[in-house]
Amino acid sequence: MPEGRATQSNDRLHRLHILRADLHAHVAAGAVPDAIGLLERGTTYKDKMGKLEEAPGGVEGNPLSYGLLGYPVLMAADILIVRANKVPVGDDQRQHLEMAIDMAQRFNSRFGETLTVPEGIARNALRLPGLDGGAKMGKSEHNTLDLLDDAATVLKKIKSVPTTTDPEPLGTDSNHPDDVIPRMPNSVGALYRLLHLLAPEEVYLDFVGKYRRGEKFYGTLKTTLAEYVSAFNAPIIEKYHAPGNTRATVEEFLRGNAQKVTPVALDTVEAVRAAMGIGHSLYRA
Repeated sequence: MPEGRATQSNDRLHRLHILRADLHAHVAAGAVPDAIGLLERGTTYKDKMGKLEEAPGGVEGNPLSYGLLGYPVLMAADILIVRANKVPVGDDQRQHLEMAIDMAQRFNSRFGETLTVPEGIARNALRLPGLDGGAKMGKSEHNTLDLLDDAATVLKKIKSVPTTTDPEPLGTDSNHPDDVIPRMPNSVGALYRLLHLLAPEEVYLDFVGKYRRGEKFYGTLKTTLAEYVSAFNAPIIEKYHAPGNTRATVEEFLRGNAQKVTPVALDTVEAVRAAMGIGHSLYRA
């Protein structure tokens, strides 16, 4: 199913979930604010290129697709086409929003005030570490705990996290996760970060104590964490499988939102085309 996007736009639209495929004007908007130089400075793109260049034998040319390079353009189109003025954003997407703002400002500077320049609303959202100890969970990294994972899947994933390293001195008397976890091996730290987020404080502190004392406890840590992850997932899974949550009801919900958003999106495309002097689109010819 095509990707969905939640966008907080003007007061009339507020917050709607839509499918990009239902918004025919989306592609037209995505083609307008392209800026290759700006896109090549994207951290995700640069990180991927850096990993390829560091690989044995290096890399010839640029094997990365435009899908990765041009993702910020697609995100900018999500925002600009519905004239969103306020956009909730986490740290990992902040640069993409800044690019969208930059694209809107560049367009307006060249063609006149046409696009709404959005404002970011900071979200105090947590970035979950990947189970492999990576900086964050990501499906492309295959290091996730998914919200619809059943208890057996959760336990299997957590048990697969490498914890062969014996506990070493932490070098701090603090038990705060920001002080303790960076001193642990990455994969072990990921388990402790999740435990601190999901379990009661006393459970987290008990396992910090076990680590300090160098006990043999990793098996218990994993099963305990799996229980709390599964308890967190349980109501989400229940609601997902509720009798009223069917493909038909989801499609009806998305169809209604698309009907609200499409007129605004088409008006934006027409305004862009008029500002550039390239005439009406086929949808308004």
